[in-house]
Amino acid sequence: MKYELIINDSITVNNINLFRIKALKSFSNVGVNELGGYIQSEKNLSNTGNAWVYDNARVYGDAQVYGNARVYSNAWVYGDARVYGNAQVYDNARVYDNARVYGDAQVYGNARVYSNAWVYGNAWVSFQGEFITIGQFGDNCRYLTISKKDIINAGCFSGNFSDFKNAVTNKYGSDYGAYKNAIIIIENYLNKKND
Repeated sequence: MKYELIINDSITVNNINLFRIKALKSFSNVGVNELGGYIQSEKNLSNTGNAWVYDNARVYGDAQVYGNARVYSNAWVYGDARVYGNAQVYDNARVYDNARVYGDAQVYGNARVYSNAWVYGNAWVSFQGEFITIGQFGDNCRYLTISKKDIINAGCFSGNFSDFKNAVTNKYGSDYGAYKNAIIIIENYLNKKND
C-alpha cells in the first residue's frame, strides 16, 4: 500500500463522502506521511505506479487515476473518467463522464473534458475565460483556439465551427481523422458556452 484514507478528514460532494489520503511511503515527488487530496475509495487511485491526488483535488464515483498521472490544485475527476499515463489535471479543471486523459496530456485552467472525449498524446486543453486552447492536432501538431463566439483559429485557418468541420472533412474524410477528438471537444465547448 502506498497510501491510506484518513477517515476523520473528509468532505462531502454531491452527497458522497470523500476522504483525504496520506502517503505511507515515498515515491516520485511524494514524501512519506504527505497529505494528498480527496478520494471516495481506494478504487479511485491506484496503489501501484506514481499516480497521486494532491492538494484539494477530488476523485470520486467510478473515476480512476493510475500510472504516473497527477491530479492537483482544485481539479475534480469523477463519473467513469480515467486519467493515466503521465497525464496531469490541475487548476480548476474537471474531467468526468466517460472522458479519458492520458499519455502526456494536460487539462488545466477552468477546462471541462467530458462525455466520451479523449485527450491524449501531448495535447493540452485549457479554458481561461472567453476562449479555450487545445492541441496538438493534425499533421502539423496544431493548437486550436476556440472563442465563445464560435471563432476558431488554427494555423492559417480562421472561421466558425461549421467551416472548420468542412475543412477537416475535405482533408481527412467524414471521420475527421487526426481532428476527431478536437471536433468532440469543440462541440462540447460550444454547446456548453452559455452554462
